[in-house]
Amino acid sequence: MTVVLTTAYLPPVGYWQAMLQASHVLVEAHENYQKRSIRNRCVVVGANGPVVLSIPLQKGKNQQMPIRDVRIAYEEHWQNQHFKILQTCYRRAPLYDHIFDKLAPLFEKKPPFLFDWNILILESLCALSATRCTIELTSDWQPAYSGKIKDFRRVDWQENDPYPQLYEDRLGFTNGLSVIDKWACIGF
Repeated sequence: MTVVLTTAYLPPVGYWQAMLQASHVLVEAHENYQKRSIRNRCVVVGANGPVVLSIPLQKGKNQQMPIRDVRIAYEEHWQNQHFKILQTCYRRAPLYDHIFDKLAPLFEKKPPFLFDWNILILESLCALSATRCTIELTSDWQPAYSGKIKDFRRVDWQENDPYPQLYEDRLGFTNGLSVIDKWACIGF
């Protein structure tokens, strides 16, 4: 099965599950950027509850800008902040040692465009997890896909099947978290 997905920063668990079930993954390369979306945000959980990590973008009107033209702002050293937050949230997770040494080099790279960063993340997660998914970019904009292509571009990704979470005993199960949460707690 082929799936088509938007680009995403440390994608939600449901997004990752859709990738794992696919034989071929198309990432939409011709959409417009949407504010407050998984394109530059992810959610992880810490001891006090959910934490939203948001990649800062260069000033200007990004809404309705082609996704491939959206530039990342590096003045705030957000990569160091995000990685430290991830370490703090998951340092007690069963698979922490297994994944964080592998993630660290990603947070040292500085591609200028959000789209390039997200593709780097997706490809790296596939490689680190030994997942056999083939990621390809869409060649043009299609308003809808049919047939053997499952279109996930408008999915919310807030719900997923429960799995053991690090702070579940205090906070209950938290939906919509980044795949990093599942990877740190139980693996892929």
